[in-house]
Amino acid sequence: MSRFRRLAVLWAALSLTACAASLGAPRPYPLSEDGWTPAVAELRSVGLGLPGGAQLAPGVRFAGGLNILSAPTSPLHSLSDLKLTGDGGLVTVSDVGDLVRADIRLDARGRLVGLDHFRTRRLTLADGRPISDKQDGDAEGLALTASGDLLVSFERRHRIWNYGPLTALTDRPTPVRA
Repeated sequence: MSRFRRLAVLWAALSLTACAASLGAPRPYPLSEDGWTPAVAELRSVGLGLPGGAQLAPGVRFAGGLNILSAPTSPLHSLSDLKLTGDGGLVTVSDVGDLVRADIRLDARGRLVGLDHFRTRRLTLADGRPISDKQDGDAEGLALTASGDLLVSFERRHRIWNYGPLTALTDRPTPVRA
């Protein structure tokens, strides 16, 4: 299955909300000094939503879906884009300027059964200050470049910033010129 199809299926699965059996709390991310903060959530397994599921494109296999449940003050809300990191993880961004990472847990048959090690990191402004309001932090899109840099696009104050490698993010993003 192509990377695009896998991403489309995973994104659709994570976007769905429905009642199902609880999978319990994911394993926590250990405390670290790399700027990432552990986040707590509960996961619920979800299907494709429609009675009998949904019709998928040829070659696309539904690998499972998850609904992320967290406290109202958690940064795990209003997530707007999702990229697979290639190391068994994902990165997503929130509408208020938080990056979120997690590790994908699959069973022996390749079905999505959980997300572990949720961690968040506040995006920063060009001067290094943390984003503190929705006007500055309304992030909507992500891109991971071939060199590993993380690009973030924003609404309201339209811009695209390069935060450097996902493994060593900079506090002073640089604008991406068209």
